[in-house]
This record gives sequence, structure tokens and C-alpha cells, in this order.
Amino acid sequence: MKTIYKFLFALIPLLALPACSKDEPFPGTQSDAVGTLSTKALLVELQNKENVLNKVGLTRAAVSVDDFTVSFVRDGDAAPLASYKYAEMPEIVTLPVGKYFAVATYGDNPTAEFDAPFFMGEKDFEIRENEITDNIGTIVCKFQNVRVTIIYDPVLQAHMDANSKVDVRVGESGLLEFNADETRSGYFAYVTDSHTLAAEFSGLIDGVPYNETKTYTDVVPGNHYRLTFKLRVLEPEDKGDVNGNFNIDVEIEKSDINVNVDSDWETVEDDRNDNPDNPDNPDNPGDKTGPVVVPADGCNLNLDAVNQVTAGEKVALKITSSAGFNQFEIHVDDEALQELLAPMLGKNYFDLVTPGQGLDACQGLGLLAEGETTVSGLKEKIIDVTSFIGMLPEQGKIYTFTIVVGDANGSVTKELKISVK
Repeated sequence: MKTIYKFLFALIPLLALPACSKDEPFPGTQSDAVGTLSTKALLVELQNKENVLNKVGLTRAAVSVDDFTVSFVRDGDAAPLASYKYAEMPEIVTLPVGKYFAVATYGDNPTAEFDAPFFMGEKDFEIRENEITDNIGTIVCKFQNVRVTIIYDPVLQAHMDANSKVDVRVGESGLLEFNADETRSGYFAYVTDSHTLAAEFSGLIDGVPYNETKTYTDVVPGNHYRLTFKLRVLEPEDKGDVNGNFNIDVEIEKSDINVNVDSDWETVEDDRNDNPDNPDNPDNPGDKTGPVVVPADGCNLNLDAVNQVTAGEKVALKITSSAGFNQFEIHVDDEALQELLAPMLGKNYFDLVTPGQGLDACQGLGLLAEGETTVSGLKEKIIDVTSFIGMLPEQGKIYTFTIVVGDANGSVTKELKISVK
């Protein structure tokens, strides 16, 4: 009978990765009693699910967990005893006994800066004398600062001068200037009890000076505020009053980067391409459709039911995207498989966009073709999990493969449930 151990033996030759170890206590510590932390059980997971578009692409930050810094801070201390880049973290870390926090961060949370997302998460653990701590688990890192994008409507751009700008202030000290050509997002540190965002437009409209300030309250960290400035032409009451012929409206859309939620804010009209020919036809949805997941040709699979299959039977899915993939994950719900995958992949699931240290495993199992290092930008991918079927340890048990794929038009999650006969 094939077991989960055959899965391990199949992957070990692919993953002969170099390992490093540091056994010495940290210099400068005062305690003689030490223990060790096995970092194989420490995973960093980025929770960043925003899929809102602006005119220059996805708002989702291009962040890799390999670039996170992991620090070990003893409870009560201000400074960490040690810090490592996640991709370079040793397998064993020796620490004085005590209670700790493992803190994972990306970025330095600036007061106000362009293209500077800040993510953070932490997990507590304990070091005991002469013991190995190997159950620290996953540190889930969430977006922690405030993101602001300023969009100038094309009609407004045609009438405003090149020196027009929007000054955005978040809290008391965060200030950024968005000029007429600025397409980047601004990131602001969130200050507790400071919940205000003010956006001031200033410039010439058809040669006439114009100034307009919009203020919003209840600003919270972890959100992206997308402000679109639009020109609204008015019928002047007095033909000689040029400044009375227009004003500037601001529409705002708020989205939670950590978890997508419905918003009570007035939403911006979607600036993606509509399908004017037949917008209500699901078979002809136009450019606004996200990825589509269907059974591959020759596979009799049902994504809404449990599929009874035999070892060797073809099990494959066809995933397509009109815009090109920017997210592509395969999760397996079995804990034993997850524990086995974690040290090999650097996470307990397959990531085909940023496989990182799991590249060899993805290629060895055929999820990525030989020489293929990512599916980013691809518009079609066949995922064949036939090789998994004989590795599933229990006949009759239901195993769920969760496919999470996204592109510039959205994301979709599909489940493929398999039971081995």
C-alpha cells in the first residue's frame, strides 16, 4: 500500500537544500540556562487579499515572505535578542530560557512615504532549559499602515494644469504630495486615536485657480482609500463668473487589504473595460471576469461534489485568466501532508507565483514545467494532481484540494474533493 511516506521519499531528492545551524547562545545575555528553537516549525504567512484595481494595476503589494524580518523578543525586553531575514533564518536558534514573541515584519512603517507597505504579525512561544521548542506554528502577517491612492479622472486631467496636485494628510504628521502625474500609492503610519484623512486639491482649471479640500473620518489601519477627483461642469448663474462653471467632486472607495469586506463608503465607478456587446451573458463576460477553474479535458470531475477516483486515474483542472495570473495557490487540507510540505516549501501549500524554496518540489511534481519558475502572467494553466492520488494515505477519506487563483480582475477559490477508492 502506498503511504504518505512514499510522498516524502519522492520529494527528498528534489529538495536537497543546504541547511545551516547556529548552536551558540547569543552574546551579551546574562542567563546560563538556555534552550533551542527549531525554526522548521516557524512559518510566515502574508494575509493580503485586496483585489481592487486602479489605472496602473493591482493595488495588491508585490511582497514576498522571503523578504520579511523575523525577530525574537523576550517578554519584557525592548530590543530583540536576534533577528533574521526569513529566507536566511537558521534551522536552530539557541536562546536563554523565558517567554518570547516571534515578530515578523516587512517595511519600517514610515510616517508618510510612497510605495512603502508595512506588514507585521507575531506569535508567542516559550524557551525551556535543555528543550527544543518546535511548535511555534504560523505567524500571520497583516497590512498595518494606511494606503491612499489618488486618481485624476481623464476629464479633469484635460482641464487642469501640469502643476496641479493633491496634498494628502493622514493624522497629524503624515503628509504626501500627489502631483498630476503621480500613479504610486502613499502609505501612512496609523496613529492611535487619529482617524482623519484630508485631501486638498490645488491648481489651475482652465487657467482659473481652484482649491478644494475633502476630509474623511473613521480612517483605520489595514485599509486602502482610493480617491478619484472628477470635474463637474455647472451651468453658471452669472455668465461673467467663470469660477462658477465647475467644481471638483471626490469619490472614495475603501477596501480592507487584510480581508475583503463590503464598504459603506460611496464606491468609485469601475474603470475596467465593460463588455458592451452582452454584459449579462456569463459565457461572454468581457474583460472584467477573474480566473475560471474547470475540469481539464478528459477528466470527469465535479467541483461541487466528492469525486471517487482510483490511483492512476487522471485528475486535472484547467485554469484560465483573461488578464494573466498574479496569484496561484494549491492547498491540501490533510494535516499530515501539510506538516510534510512545510519544511520543503517554506509554507504548507504550493505557491506557483512565488514558489521560493519550493520551486524544485513544484517542478518535480509537475505543477510547474521543467524550467518554469512561475505562472505569473500566464493566461492558462493545466494543474494535474494525478501524481497525488497514489500518495494519499487513507482510502475512503475525503481530501480537499483548494485552488486559490487571482488576476487583475479579481480572485476565485475552488475546491476539488477527492476520495480514493
